[in-house]
Amino acid sequence: MIEVDDLWRVYQVGDQTIEAVRGIGLTVAEGEFVSIVGHSGSGKSTLLSMVGGLARPSRGTVRIGGVDLWSRGDAFRSEVRNGMIGFIFQFASLIPTLSTVENIALPHLFRADGSHKAVHEEARELLVRVGLGAKLDSFPNELSGGQQRRVAIARALINRPRVILADEPTGDLDERTEAEVMALLLAATREHKAAFLMVTHNMSIARAADRMLQMKDGILA
Repeated sequence: MIEVDDLWRVYQVGDQTIEAVRGIGLTVAEGEFVSIVGHSGSGKSTLLSMVGGLARPSRGTVRIGGVDLWSRGDAFRSEVRNGMIGFIFQFASLIPTLSTVENIALPHLFRADGSHKAVHEEARELLVRVGLGAKLDSFPNELSGGQQRRVAIARALINRPRVILADEPTGDLDERTEAEVMALLLAATREHKAAFLMVTHNMSIARAADRMLQMKDGILA
């Protein structure tokens, strides 16, 4: 489902050339959970951004479901991101003027299929699954950081993505909620045969993956 070949990301800062990602090759199959661990600055988040179509590689290819993500324009990548990829970022980035249900339903409302009523019902069900059934109509400023993170995870799953990309998905959750959220993500991975790629510092959740890889100085091992 995810195919990465000879992927590079090179920055020029003044006279200095920074190779953030260096010649990475990676595959993640349908229904597979792969974790990547490494220190801050190792290139993990940069790699995830290129796989998700957010940051353009200096060279190399990324294929999602056999489609070359960087061979076409921004509009095409936007469609792929909305229709096939569920993102979980380090920060929840919820829209402050929307309720929890509305934040979760928003990605689906950009699609032509499905009724608004059905989407909002599914958003409510996801909120219950992440333990926030009592916060259906709450706004982001009424939620704790951990609760906002759970809303963001539910939002990433609303379109039943074929690829789940997660950057420190449990960073501000307590141990019990962390376990519940990871169980939900793994269930979604298996149920929908999604390819789940996660970068994290948390070794306990990284070890739960089907494969755990390490990234250092832009190189994947």
